[in-house]
Order: sequence, then C-alpha cells, then structure tokens
Amino acid sequence: MFRHFITISVRNILKHLNYSIINILGLSLGITSFLFILIYITDELKYDRFHEGYEQIYRMNRLYNSNDINENAASNSFPFGPALAEDYPDMVKSVVRFFDFQVSQMLFENREDSLDIIRFNEEWFYLADSNVFEVFTFPLIEGDPESVLDRPNTLVLSETTAKKYFGDESPIGKSLTIEEQGIMEITGIMKDLPKQSHFKIDLIGSMSTFRQQAGGQLPGGWIWNPCWTYVQLHDQIEPEQLEARMPDFYLAHYPEFQDQDITLYLQALKDIHLHSHHEYEMHPNGNISYIRILAVIALFVLLLACINFMNLATASSAGRGKEIGMKKVIGARRRQLTFQFLGEAIILTTIALLVAAIAIEILLPLFNNFTGKEIDRGIVIQPWSLLGGLGLILIVGLLSGSYPALYLSSLDTSHLKGALSTGSSSGFARKILVVVQFLISIALIIGTISAYSQLNYMRKADLGFSRDQVILLPAKFNLARQFEAFSGELLNHSDITYVTGMEDVLGVNHNTRPMVIEGMFDDQQFWYPAFLVRYDFIEAFDIEVVEGRGFSRDFPSDTSEAIMINESMVKHLGWDNQEAIGKVIRSDGNERVIGVFSDFNALSLHKPVSNFVLDIMGNANGRAFLT
Repeated sequence: MFRHFITISVRNILKHLNYSIINILGLSLGITSFLFILIYITDELKYDRFHEGYEQIYRMNRLYNSNDINENAASNSFPFGPALAEDYPDMVKSVVRFFDFQVSQMLFENREDSLDIIRFNEEWFYLADSNVFEVFTFPLIEGDPESVLDRPNTLVLSETTAKKYFGDESPIGKSLTIEEQGIMEITGIMKDLPKQSHFKIDLIGSMSTFRQQAGGQLPGGWIWNPCWTYVQLHDQIEPEQLEARMPDFYLAHYPEFQDQDITLYLQALKDIHLHSHHEYEMHPNGNISYIRILAVIALFVLLLACINFMNLATASSAGRGKEIGMKKVIGARRRQLTFQFLGEAIILTTIALLVAAIAIEILLPLFNNFTGKEIDRGIVIQPWSLLGGLGLILIVGLLSGSYPALYLSSLDTSHLKGALSTGSSSGFARKILVVVQFLISIALIIGTISAYSQLNYMRKADLGFSRDQVILLPAKFNLARQFEAFSGELLNHSDITYVTGMEDVLGVNHNTRPMVIEGMFDDQQFWYPAFLVRYDFIEAFDIEVVEGRGFSRDFPSDTSEAIMINESMVKHLGWDNQEAIGKVIRSDGNERVIGVFSDFNALSLHKPVSNFVLDIMGNANGRAFLT
C-alpha cells in the first residue's frame, strides 16, 4: 500500500510539473535561508564547549558599583586567583590566570646567522599559569602538558605560528627573542584553537616569566586587575556555593574598600561568548539577543515558505476535482486521499531539502566570508545533519501539506460533473493564510528597516568628537617607546595634521583609576573611567574645551600635575565648569584640573555618556592616531 501511495504521488507531481517546480523552488529557498541561519546559530552556541569538563570551569568577574560608577569587569588582580585556591581548597580544584603580555610583539627567530632573521608582530600573546593545559583542552602536538610552562622564559606556540617561523621543522628546544625582553625557549606546540572559542591565542608564555622580570614576585596589589582568572570547581560543587563565600573573601583581602559595593561572581565558561559584555573582555563577544532574533527570523522564513506551499496547493485544486471525485467513486476513503496528498507534500519537501543542501554546499564559502565563520563543507552529510534533515522533512512536509491534504480529501463526487469551484470555507481559510503571510512579511520588512536604521544611526551618530580623516595604528612597546621620533617623521608629511595617541581604542575599552577628590568624600578613593592620552589628542579629535585649556607642551608640568574632566563629571561632583579649574584630584599624584571638555561618547552607543577623566601619558603602551 505504501509503495502504491509513493507511486501515485510521484505520478501526480510529474503530471503537474510546472506547479511542482514552483513549489519546490519556493520551499527550497525558504529551507536554504532557514538552514543558513540555523548553521550560524548552532556555531554560536558551541563556543567553549570543546573543553573537557567545561561545565565546572568559570571566570571570576568583579562588579564595582559605587558613587554613580558602575564597572562590571571581566578581570581581576594577580593575587586574586592563588588566594581563592588557598582559602577554599574544598571548592576550588584549580585556578588559571591569563595576562596580556603587553610588551614588544616583534618576535624573530634566534639564529646564528644574523642575516637570517624572521620578524612578525604577534597580537595574541598571553602569559598563563603552568596548569593551563590541564584545565583547558588546548591539545599539545609536542610537549608535556604538566611541565611545558613550569619554568620562566618558556613558550608554547600554536601550530600555525610554529610553521610561520620554522616551517616543517620541529621548534622544540629552539628560541624566539622578544625585542627588549629577552629569549624564550619553545617547549611545546599546541593545535590551533577552534573558531568556537572566546580565546584567541597564538602564543602562551609561562607566568613565571613575568614574575622573573618583576624581580621575583608578581604585582601584589589587589586593585589593579589585569588578569583574566578562571576557576575550575570540584565535581558536585555549584557556583552559588563559592559565591556565597565571596563577601568574607572580599572583607579579608579588600579591607580598604569595605565601605564600597564590590561583588565577586562566577560566570560559566560556556556563557562567556554570548552573555558577557563586560569591561576588559579579552575580545568582543557575541550577543544572545541577536541569536534569539535570528531564531525568530528563521522560523518566520520557514513558516512563510510553508504558507506559500499551502496557498499554491489549494490554488491548484481546481484542476484536481475530477481526479478526487473519480477516486472516491471507485472506493477511495478520505483517509487514503489525505495520506496521498501528505505523501506528495513530503516528497516535494524532500526534493526541496536536497536542492537546499546543494545550494548550501555551493554558497558556503560566501557564507563563511560574510559571517567570519569557518564552517567546513560537507556539513550537510554529517550524521546529526541527516537526522535533523529527516525531522525537517517530516515537520515541513506535514505542516505545509496538512491543510491542502485535508481540504482536497474533503471534496466529493459532485465535482465529476464540472469544474471545481472553491467553497466559502476554502476561500476563507486561504484568505487567513494570505493575511498571515502578509503579516509575517510586513514584520520582517519592519524589522529589516529598523535594523538598518539602527546601524545607520550608529554610523552617523554625533559622538562628540570628529572621527573623519582619522587613521588608527595599533602600537605596543616597540612603537610606543619611539612615539616622539615616529610622530616627528609623520608630521614631515604635509597631508598629516596631527599625530596623537591613547592607551585604548575609543569605543572599545578604557581604564579605571582610583581617585581622591579634593574636599569631598572624606578622602575616600573612588574609581572613575579614564584615558591616558598624548599631546594633541583634544585637537586631533576636535573635542571642545568648554573651560580652561587642553594639554600642552608649553606646560612641561602637565605630564605629572595636570588632568582634564568632562562636563558630566563636573556635575557629578557638584561643581560648575569654572569652579572645577584648579581642583586637586589625587591619583598618580596631586594633579590639578586644567580643563573641562564637552561630553563625548568614549565607550559605546549602547551606554550613556558617563563621568570621564583624561590624563597625559608618557612613553607607555598606547595606540597611535593619525589625522
């Protein structure tokens, strides 16, 4: 019987070939769009789940909320992790710290032939504790995970980085020299990290390297938070159990800040990519809200394709009235006819899915290029894809074929007498489907227009500073230490008006510094967002100085005694612009306010303009901005 249904269904599909082709193309377009969105969503949801035991790995974040300053930081201090492991050994199995090794990133192979030098500017270079390869699943191609980073000046390279310097030779035992920092021995090679990782790491050095360079001891302050601290809990330990101990931990180790609101909390490793948008993130993360929106869009697109199938099927029913009437005359039951039409829908859906699979394989390189993903070809023939495809065939086939099957099987033998005229119930149902189709289409169009408007607004919004004709040049120590000479060379070009710099990129990150305000808060320290900038920053970005002056080389004392604040901070401190000039703000020293600048959006359009401080930098790390 089943074989008979299949045969009849195929014959009917071939008999109404034009209608079948139109339905297949419409359905395959919807399925292709749905599957591409599903591939993207699935990839986003896989982040950091390749680590063995990822369910017990967390990152410790720090929330500071005091004096109208709200900072949710992804990082902590150097001593934080070891103290946590020491205080709570019954809960904490391991702690791993990562530190961005902000030194000269120009690495070259240390060879006897001084003319045979390979140099690269490495971006993803971190120091980590020696147990990093025991906690995280960073598979080593060469090297012992327990000892590969147990000594100072040892280094592990990613597979791609190793080939970049050494080709197919084994680099184990060889050295790379970091300019102005010394020689590091290569003790291990790790596989390139999967794309689905919130880490981006090409080189990992031993944390003891920094300890050695710092005179045998890592920085002991609890306020500076340059480390990303990951905590591996013992099995059966829930994060809430450790978080409940954090107030006591805080009181024990942050005595000078007991009167301020600081919260320490754990964030699951698997949640970082889509649920973490804190200050001092390693890298920008994804957003779960966008994933949810995409999921709704995918379902709407698939539903549109199904409704379109239903409408085409019922619209073509006029040509099948006699066929249905004849089958009923010879004894066909309604249930049998329903199965036949559902079978036709499932066969058409199967063909549409095959067309969609071919389209995905062809278009996958374009998809990867557009989204930045690295999805491998052959994804459609993976076991889970085949199983999902079978489920999709059943769901889409039954959904899109249900109404046409029920409607067509309800026709009676009277249609043998003449052409079929759709009844009032059929017409009403089709009108409902068309209305739903239009509503979904309108919703998608409105959503598209809204998203475009938001993006357009973000591109054209007045940020309070000029970003036109500005070139960004990332610079680490090797360039930052020679900033004056470098900027002097650039200014010899008539097309360059200003060369300036700052420690972080506008709109990406910032620093937060402890400050004591003259005559306020009983000499308590409070933390305020701040940027270290170079001379000409105000002029290069055309930021308005509403009171006082900007930093100037005509005042050598500016490098140690001058500070600028924005209008929002003036209001926050209860001053007026004129009153603010000359006020003392103690941070690195007794710095006086020399100018008040207009509010500008230094962080993100997703956040309101907040209190902000500008300080002049010396020869520290920073970005060079050319205008």
